[in-house]
Amino acid sequence: MDKIIVVECISTSMNYIPDIRNLGYEPVILETYNDDGGKQKARREANYKNMPGEMPRTIEAKPSYEETLELVKAENPILVLPGSEMSVELATHLANDLGLKCNKAENLMMMTRKSEMQNACKRAGLRYVKGEMVASFDDAVKFFNDNGRRPVVVKPTHSAGSLSVHVCTNEEEIKAGFDDVFGSRDMFGGLNDKVLIQECIEGTEYIVNTINSEGESYISASYVYKKIQLPGGAKIYDYTESLTKDEITPELQEMFDYAIKVMRAIGIEYGPVHSEFMIDDKGPVLIEVNCRICGGDMKGEFLDTMFGHHESNLSLEAYLDHDAFMKRKQRGYNPPGKGCFKTLIVREDIDIVDAPIVRVAKSLPTFVSCVGLYEHTPMHLKKTIDLYSNGGKLSFASSDVAQVIADREEIRRIERDEYDTMFTLA
Repeated sequence: MDKIIVVECISTSMNYIPDIRNLGYEPVILETYNDDGGKQKARREANYKNMPGEMPRTIEAKPSYEETLELVKAENPILVLPGSEMSVELATHLANDLGLKCNKAENLMMMTRKSEMQNACKRAGLRYVKGEMVASFDDAVKFFNDNGRRPVVVKPTHSAGSLSVHVCTNEEEIKAGFDDVFGSRDMFGGLNDKVLIQECIEGTEYIVNTINSEGESYISASYVYKKIQLPGGAKIYDYTESLTKDEITPELQEMFDYAIKVMRAIGIEYGPVHSEFMIDDKGPVLIEVNCRICGGDMKGEFLDTMFGHHESNLSLEAYLDHDAFMKRKQRGYNPPGKGCFKTLIVREDIDIVDAPIVRVAKSLPTFVSCVGLYEHTPMHLKKTIDLYSNGGKLSFASSDVAQVIADREEIRRIERDEYDTMFTLA
Protein backbone atom coordinates (compact mmCIF):
# COMPACT_ATOMS: atom_id res chain seq x y z
CA MET A 1 0.00 0.00 0.00
CA ASP A 2 1.35 3.43 -0.95
CA LYS A 3 2.18 5.68 2.00
CA ILE A 4 1.66 9.36 2.69
CA ILE A 5 3.77 10.85 5.47
CA VAL A 6 2.52 13.73 7.58
CA VAL A 7 5.28 15.50 9.51
CA GLU A 8 4.18 16.61 13.01
CA CYS A 9 0.54 15.63 12.61
CA ILE A 10 -1.17 17.72 15.27
CA SER A 11 -4.22 19.99 15.62
CA THR A 12 -6.41 20.26 12.50
CA SER A 13 -3.90 18.33 10.38
CA MET A 14 -5.01 15.14 12.16
CA ASN A 15 -7.90 15.19 9.67
CA TYR A 16 -5.33 14.01 7.14
CA ILE A 17 -5.33 10.56 8.73
CA PRO A 18 -8.90 9.42 7.88
CA ASP A 19 -8.73 11.26 4.54
CA ILE A 20 -5.57 9.38 3.54
CA ARG A 21 -7.17 6.08 4.53
CA ASN A 22 -10.35 6.91 2.60
CA LEU A 23 -8.23 7.28 -0.54
CA GLY A 24 -6.74 3.84 -0.02
CA TYR A 25 -3.30 4.92 1.21
CA GLU A 26 -1.48 4.27 4.46
CA PRO A 27 -0.90 7.33 6.67
CA VAL A 28 2.40 7.51 8.55
CA ILE A 29 3.30 10.22 11.06
CA LEU A 30 6.88 11.48 11.19
CA GLU A 31 7.60 13.06 14.56
CA THR A 32 10.33 15.68 14.43
CA TYR A 33 13.45 15.37 16.57
CA ASN A 34 13.19 17.61 19.62
CA ASP A 35 15.86 17.81 22.29
CA ASP A 36 13.58 19.75 24.63
CA GLY A 37 13.15 17.47 27.61
CA GLY A 38 9.94 15.92 26.34
CA LYS A 39 7.84 19.09 25.94
CA GLN A 40 6.99 18.43 22.30
CA LYS A 41 6.26 14.78 23.05
CA ALA A 42 3.76 15.83 25.73
CA ARG A 43 2.07 18.23 23.29
CA ARG A 44 1.82 15.47 20.69
CA GLU A 45 0.32 12.99 23.11
CA ALA A 46 -2.27 15.54 24.23
CA ASN A 47 -3.24 16.05 20.57
CA TYR A 48 -3.25 12.34 19.75
CA LYS A 49 -6.06 11.83 22.27
CA ASN A 50 -8.30 13.57 19.69
CA MET A 51 -7.03 11.56 16.72
CA PRO A 52 -10.01 10.64 14.48
CA GLY A 53 -10.09 6.88 14.09
CA GLU A 54 -7.25 4.48 14.77
CA MET A 55 -3.85 5.94 15.60
CA PRO A 56 -1.53 5.43 12.59
CA ARG A 57 2.01 4.16 12.70
CA THR A 58 4.59 6.74 13.79
CA ILE A 59 8.28 7.05 13.05
CA GLU A 60 10.75 9.35 14.80
CA ALA A 61 13.12 11.69 13.00
CA LYS A 62 16.81 11.28 13.71
CA PRO A 63 19.13 13.98 15.10
CA SER A 64 20.62 14.59 11.65
CA TYR A 65 18.72 15.48 8.49
CA GLU A 66 20.66 12.90 6.47
CA GLU A 67 19.57 10.09 8.79
CA THR A 68 15.98 11.32 8.70
CA LEU A 69 16.01 11.44 4.91
CA GLU A 70 17.16 7.80 4.78
CA LEU A 71 14.46 6.84 7.30
CA VAL A 72 11.74 8.46 5.20
CA LYS A 73 13.19 7.18 1.92
CA ALA A 74 12.85 3.63 3.27
CA GLU A 75 9.09 4.19 3.59
CA ASN A 76 8.91 4.98 -0.15
CA PRO A 77 6.12 7.58 0.30
CA ILE A 78 4.20 9.19 -2.55
CA LEU A 79 3.81 12.44 -0.56
CA VAL A 80 5.44 14.11 2.43
CA LEU A 81 3.23 16.82 3.93
CA PRO A 82 3.74 19.32 6.77
CA GLY A 83 1.25 18.97 9.60
CA SER A 84 2.27 22.02 11.62
CA GLU A 85 4.20 25.25 11.35
CA MET A 86 7.28 23.67 12.92
CA SER A 87 7.44 20.99 10.22
CA VAL A 88 7.13 23.11 7.05
CA GLU A 89 10.87 23.28 6.48
CA LEU A 90 11.59 19.62 7.18
CA ALA A 91 8.66 18.33 5.10
CA THR A 92 9.59 20.59 2.19
CA HIS A 93 13.24 19.53 2.21
CA LEU A 94 12.31 15.84 2.42
CA ALA A 95 9.80 16.09 -0.42
CA ASN A 96 12.30 17.98 -2.59
CA ASP A 97 15.09 15.49 -1.96
CA LEU A 98 12.77 12.56 -2.68
CA GLY A 99 11.55 14.12 -5.94
CA LEU A 100 7.91 14.34 -4.80
CA LYS A 101 5.32 17.00 -5.60
CA CYS A 102 5.98 19.94 -3.31
CA ASN A 103 6.93 23.58 -3.03
CA LYS A 104 10.51 24.39 -3.94
CA ALA A 105 12.94 24.41 -1.02
CA GLU A 106 14.53 27.55 -2.45
CA ASN A 107 11.32 29.42 -1.57
CA LEU A 108 11.32 28.41 2.11
CA MET A 109 12.53 31.77 3.40
CA MET A 110 9.59 33.50 1.72
CA MET A 111 7.27 30.78 3.01
CA THR A 112 8.40 30.92 6.64
CA ARG A 113 10.11 34.25 7.48
CA LYS A 114 7.84 37.24 8.00
CA SER A 115 10.35 39.76 6.69
CA GLU A 116 10.96 37.75 3.50
CA MET A 117 7.22 37.34 2.86
CA GLN A 118 6.90 41.12 2.78
CA ASN A 119 10.00 41.50 0.59
CA ALA A 120 8.48 39.03 -1.87
CA CYS A 121 5.32 41.12 -2.06
CA LYS A 122 7.40 44.25 -2.59
CA ARG A 123 9.34 42.64 -5.46
CA ALA A 124 6.06 41.51 -7.05
CA GLY A 125 4.67 45.06 -6.95
CA LEU A 126 2.08 44.17 -4.33
CA ARG A 127 1.25 46.18 -1.25
CA TYR A 128 3.45 45.16 1.67
CA VAL A 129 4.09 46.05 5.29
CA LYS A 130 7.19 48.20 5.72
CA GLY A 131 9.62 46.75 8.21
CA GLU A 132 13.20 46.10 9.14
CA MET A 133 15.23 43.42 10.88
CA VAL A 134 17.14 45.03 13.75
CA ALA A 135 19.76 43.73 16.16
CA SER A 136 19.72 46.65 18.60
CA PHE A 137 17.22 48.80 20.42
CA ASP A 138 18.80 51.91 18.86
CA ASP A 139 18.06 50.57 15.37
CA ALA A 140 14.48 49.84 16.43
CA VAL A 141 14.08 53.43 17.64
CA LYS A 142 15.55 54.71 14.36
CA PHE A 143 12.88 52.79 12.42
CA PHE A 144 10.23 54.21 14.77
CA ASN A 145 11.47 57.75 14.14
CA ASP A 146 11.78 57.22 10.37
CA ASN A 147 8.19 55.91 10.42
CA GLY A 148 6.99 59.25 11.81
CA ARG A 149 6.78 57.85 15.36
CA ARG A 150 3.55 56.14 14.40
CA PRO A 151 2.63 52.84 16.11
CA VAL A 152 4.85 49.87 15.24
CA VAL A 153 4.77 46.11 15.76
CA VAL A 154 7.74 44.32 17.31
CA LYS A 155 7.89 40.52 16.88
CA PRO A 156 10.03 37.52 15.95
CA THR A 157 10.55 36.93 12.26
CA HIS A 158 9.80 33.21 12.57
CA SER A 159 6.74 32.32 14.63
CA ALA A 160 3.00 31.71 14.40
CA GLY A 161 -0.15 33.04 16.01
CA SER A 162 0.44 36.14 18.11
CA LEU A 163 3.38 34.72 20.07
CA SER A 164 5.64 37.57 21.33
CA VAL A 165 3.89 40.17 19.16
CA HIS A 166 4.00 43.66 20.66
CA VAL A 167 2.12 46.74 19.41
CA CYS A 168 4.17 49.73 20.53
CA THR A 169 3.37 53.45 20.56
CA ASN A 170 6.48 54.83 22.31
CA GLU A 171 10.13 54.06 22.96
CA GLU A 172 9.43 52.48 26.36
CA GLU A 173 7.05 49.95 24.81
CA ILE A 174 9.51 49.28 21.99
CA LYS A 175 12.22 48.58 24.57
CA ALA A 176 9.96 46.11 26.40
CA GLY A 177 9.05 44.35 23.13
CA PHE A 178 12.63 44.27 21.90
CA ASP A 179 13.91 42.85 25.19
CA ASP A 180 11.18 40.18 25.19
CA VAL A 181 12.10 38.93 21.69
CA PHE A 182 15.84 39.54 21.29
CA GLY A 183 17.96 36.68 22.59
CA SER A 184 14.95 34.45 23.29
CA ARG A 185 14.04 31.23 21.52
CA ASP A 186 11.27 31.24 18.95
CA MET A 187 8.53 28.61 18.96
CA PHE A 188 10.76 26.37 16.81
CA GLY A 189 13.74 26.54 19.16
CA GLY A 190 15.75 28.98 17.04
CA LEU A 191 17.60 31.93 18.57
CA ASN A 192 16.09 35.36 17.95
CA ASP A 193 19.33 37.19 17.16
CA LYS A 194 17.34 39.86 15.32
CA VAL A 195 13.92 41.40 15.86
CA LEU A 196 11.39 42.39 13.23
CA ILE A 197 9.91 45.88 13.61
CA GLN A 198 7.12 46.89 11.22
CA GLU A 199 4.64 49.65 10.65
CA CYS A 200 1.38 48.92 12.46
CA ILE A 201 -1.58 48.45 10.11
CA GLU A 202 -4.86 49.44 11.76
CA GLY A 203 -7.85 47.74 10.22
CA THR A 204 -9.91 44.56 10.23
CA GLU A 205 -8.00 41.27 10.28
CA TYR A 206 -9.00 38.30 8.14
CA ILE A 207 -7.96 34.73 7.48
CA VAL A 208 -7.86 33.54 3.88
CA ASN A 209 -6.94 29.89 3.32
CA THR A 210 -5.94 28.63 -0.10
CA ILE A 211 -5.38 25.20 -1.59
CA ASN A 212 -2.84 25.12 -4.41
CA SER A 213 -2.16 22.70 -7.25
CA GLU A 214 0.44 23.17 -9.99
CA GLY A 215 0.53 26.89 -9.19
CA GLU A 216 -3.26 27.34 -9.36
CA SER A 217 -5.01 28.62 -6.20
CA TYR A 218 -8.47 28.01 -4.79
CA ILE A 219 -9.95 30.00 -1.89
CA SER A 220 -11.01 27.24 0.47
CA ALA A 221 -11.99 29.18 3.60
CA SER A 222 -12.16 32.70 4.96
CA TYR A 223 -12.81 34.14 8.40
CA VAL A 224 -12.91 37.51 10.10
CA TYR A 225 -11.38 38.18 13.51
CA LYS A 226 -13.50 40.17 15.93
CA LYS A 227 -11.49 41.85 18.67
CA ILE A 228 -12.32 43.97 21.69
CA GLN A 229 -10.22 46.45 23.60
CA LEU A 230 -9.54 45.90 27.28
CA PRO A 231 -9.13 48.64 29.86
CA GLY A 232 -5.57 49.80 29.41
CA GLY A 233 -5.65 49.56 25.62
CA ALA A 234 -4.81 45.93 24.83
CA LYS A 235 -6.83 44.32 22.03
CA ILE A 236 -7.75 40.66 22.40
CA TYR A 237 -9.65 38.13 20.32
CA ASP A 238 -13.35 37.96 21.10
CA TYR A 239 -14.52 35.57 18.39
CA THR A 240 -13.70 34.45 14.87
CA GLU A 241 -16.40 33.67 12.34
CA SER A 242 -16.42 32.22 8.85
CA LEU A 243 -17.59 34.33 5.93
CA THR A 244 -20.55 33.19 3.85
CA LYS A 245 -20.81 33.82 0.12
CA ASP A 246 -23.38 36.57 0.74
CA GLU A 247 -20.88 38.39 2.95
CA ILE A 248 -18.22 38.66 0.25
CA THR A 249 -18.27 42.35 -0.66
CA PRO A 250 -16.21 43.89 -3.48
CA GLU A 251 -13.67 44.86 -0.80
CA LEU A 252 -13.36 41.23 0.34
CA GLN A 253 -13.18 39.99 -3.26
CA GLU A 254 -10.26 42.37 -3.71
CA MET A 255 -8.61 40.67 -0.74
CA PHE A 256 -9.21 37.23 -2.30
CA ASP A 257 -7.61 38.40 -5.56
CA TYR A 258 -4.68 39.90 -3.66
CA ALA A 259 -4.25 36.65 -1.67
CA ILE A 260 -3.86 34.64 -4.87
CA LYS A 261 -1.23 37.10 -6.11
CA VAL A 262 0.62 36.63 -2.80
CA MET A 263 0.69 32.87 -3.39
CA ARG A 264 2.46 33.51 -6.71
CA ALA A 265 4.83 36.02 -5.14
CA ILE A 266 6.12 33.55 -2.54
CA GLY A 267 6.32 30.68 -5.02
CA ILE A 268 3.52 28.41 -3.78
CA GLU A 269 2.78 25.50 -6.11
CA TYR A 270 1.18 22.83 -3.93
CA GLY A 271 -0.84 22.29 -0.81
CA PRO A 272 -2.62 24.39 1.80
CA VAL A 273 -1.64 27.90 2.89
CA HIS A 274 -3.19 29.62 5.89
CA SER A 275 -2.75 33.39 5.50
CA GLU A 276 -3.71 36.43 7.53
CA PHE A 277 -4.49 39.81 6.03
CA MET A 278 -5.50 43.25 7.20
CA ILE A 279 -7.87 45.58 5.37
CA ASP A 280 -7.61 49.30 6.08
CA ASP A 281 -8.54 52.40 4.08
CA LYS A 282 -5.82 51.52 1.55
CA GLY A 283 -7.17 48.01 0.93
CA PRO A 284 -5.76 44.57 1.77
CA VAL A 285 -2.21 43.83 2.90
CA LEU A 286 -0.50 40.61 3.95
CA ILE A 287 0.31 40.08 7.61
CA GLU A 288 1.77 36.57 7.25
CA VAL A 289 1.47 33.25 5.46
CA ASN A 290 1.67 29.82 7.09
CA CYS A 291 2.26 27.09 4.54
CA ARG A 292 0.29 24.28 6.15
CA ILE A 293 -3.23 23.38 7.25
CA CYS A 294 -4.98 26.08 9.30
CA GLY A 295 -4.78 25.14 12.99
CA GLY A 296 -7.32 25.57 15.75
CA ASP A 297 -8.04 21.88 16.43
CA MET A 298 -10.93 21.92 13.94
CA LYS A 299 -12.60 18.61 13.17
CA GLY A 300 -13.48 17.69 9.62
CA GLU A 301 -17.22 17.59 10.36
CA PHE A 302 -17.09 21.15 11.72
CA LEU A 303 -15.30 22.43 8.61
CA ASP A 304 -17.67 20.48 6.34
CA THR A 305 -20.66 22.22 7.94
CA MET A 306 -19.15 25.65 7.28
CA PHE A 307 -17.54 25.19 3.87
CA GLY A 308 -18.78 21.91 2.39
CA HIS A 309 -15.26 20.51 2.64
CA HIS A 310 -12.27 20.39 4.95
CA GLU A 311 -8.84 21.43 3.85
CA SER A 312 -6.96 18.19 4.40
CA ASN A 313 -9.07 16.35 1.82
CA LEU A 314 -8.77 19.31 -0.56
CA SER A 315 -5.02 19.32 -0.03
CA LEU A 316 -4.77 15.64 -0.98
CA GLU A 317 -6.91 16.30 -4.05
CA ALA A 318 -4.59 19.15 -5.05
CA TYR A 319 -1.58 16.83 -4.97
CA LEU A 320 -3.19 13.73 -6.44
CA ASP A 321 -5.92 14.88 -8.88
CA HIS A 322 -5.28 18.23 -10.54
CA ASP A 323 -8.28 17.89 -12.88
CA ALA A 324 -10.67 17.46 -9.94
CA PHE A 325 -9.00 20.42 -8.23
CA MET A 326 -9.57 22.64 -11.28
CA LYS A 327 -13.26 21.68 -11.45
CA ARG A 328 -13.59 22.64 -7.78
CA LYS A 329 -11.85 25.95 -8.43
CA GLN A 330 -14.30 26.75 -11.22
CA ARG A 331 -17.20 26.36 -8.78
CA GLY A 332 -15.71 29.15 -6.67
CA TYR A 333 -16.22 30.11 -3.04
CA ASN A 334 -19.69 28.99 -1.96
CA PRO A 335 -19.92 27.90 1.71
CA PRO A 336 -23.18 26.14 2.70
CA GLY A 337 -23.10 27.29 6.33
CA LYS A 338 -21.46 29.45 8.94
CA GLY A 339 -19.16 28.74 11.85
CA CYS A 340 -17.88 30.67 14.83
CA PHE A 341 -15.16 30.19 17.44
CA LYS A 342 -15.88 32.05 20.66
CA THR A 343 -12.70 32.56 22.65
CA LEU A 344 -13.55 32.80 26.33
CA ILE A 345 -12.05 35.84 28.04
CA VAL A 346 -10.62 35.36 31.54
CA ARG A 347 -10.53 38.55 33.61
CA GLU A 348 -7.81 37.45 36.03
CA ASP A 349 -5.68 34.41 36.87
CA ILE A 350 -7.95 31.81 38.49
CA ASP A 351 -7.96 28.18 39.62
CA ILE A 352 -11.18 26.34 38.82
CA VAL A 353 -12.68 22.92 39.52
CA ASP A 354 -15.56 23.10 37.02
CA ALA A 355 -16.71 25.07 33.97
CA PRO A 356 -20.52 25.38 33.89
CA ILE A 357 -20.21 27.51 30.74
CA VAL A 358 -19.39 24.31 28.85
CA ARG A 359 -22.74 22.79 29.81
CA VAL A 360 -24.50 25.98 28.73
CA ALA A 361 -22.72 25.87 25.38
CA LYS A 362 -23.60 22.21 24.86
CA SER A 363 -27.28 23.07 25.32
CA LEU A 364 -27.24 25.52 22.39
CA PRO A 365 -28.51 24.21 19.02
CA THR A 366 -25.37 24.81 16.93
CA PHE A 367 -22.72 23.76 19.48
CA VAL A 368 -19.95 21.62 17.99
CA SER A 369 -17.05 21.40 20.41
CA CYS A 370 -15.01 22.91 23.21
CA VAL A 371 -11.21 23.02 23.14
CA GLY A 372 -9.02 23.83 26.13
CA LEU A 373 -11.75 23.83 28.80
CA TYR A 374 -13.35 20.85 30.52
CA GLU A 375 -16.17 20.13 32.93
CA HIS A 376 -15.41 18.88 36.46
CA THR A 377 -11.68 19.27 35.86
CA PRO A 378 -9.29 21.31 38.03
CA MET A 379 -7.51 23.86 35.85
CA HIS A 380 -5.47 27.04 36.16
CA LEU A 381 -6.67 29.74 33.77
CA LYS A 382 -4.48 32.73 33.01
CA LYS A 383 -5.79 36.24 32.51
CA THR A 384 -6.50 36.89 28.84
CA ILE A 385 -3.91 39.21 27.34
CA ASP A 386 -3.39 37.68 23.86
CA LEU A 387 -4.43 34.84 21.54
CA TYR A 388 -2.90 32.12 23.72
CA SER A 389 -4.17 33.23 27.13
CA ASN A 390 -7.85 32.39 27.18
CA GLY A 391 -10.38 30.20 28.93
CA GLY A 392 -10.90 27.82 26.03
CA LYS A 393 -12.63 28.01 22.69
CA LEU A 394 -16.28 27.15 21.96
CA SER A 395 -17.21 26.23 18.40
CA PHE A 396 -20.60 26.62 16.73
CA ALA A 397 -21.60 25.76 13.16
CA SER A 398 -24.76 25.20 11.13
CA SER A 399 -26.45 25.86 7.82
CA ASP A 400 -28.77 28.05 9.92
CA VAL A 401 -26.65 31.20 9.92
CA ALA A 402 -28.98 33.15 12.21
CA GLN A 403 -28.89 30.43 14.88
CA VAL A 404 -25.07 30.34 14.87
CA ILE A 405 -25.04 34.09 15.49
CA ALA A 406 -27.68 33.79 18.22
CA ASP A 407 -25.74 31.06 20.03
CA ARG A 408 -22.53 33.04 19.85
CA GLU A 409 -24.24 36.13 21.23
CA GLU A 410 -25.71 34.14 24.11
CA ILE A 411 -22.21 33.12 25.20
CA ARG A 412 -21.01 36.71 24.82
CA ARG A 413 -23.96 37.91 26.93
CA ILE A 414 -23.11 35.47 29.72
CA GLU A 415 -19.45 36.47 29.54
CA ARG A 416 -20.41 40.14 29.83
CA ASP A 417 -23.30 40.03 32.30
CA GLU A 418 -22.98 36.75 34.21
CA TYR A 419 -19.23 36.15 34.28
CA ASP A 420 -19.31 34.70 37.81
CA THR A 421 -21.46 31.79 36.58
CA MET A 422 -18.95 30.63 33.95
CA PHE A 423 -16.42 28.99 36.26
CA THR A 424 -16.51 27.28 39.64
CA LEU A 425 -13.50 28.47 41.60
CA ALA A 426 -11.26 26.09 43.53
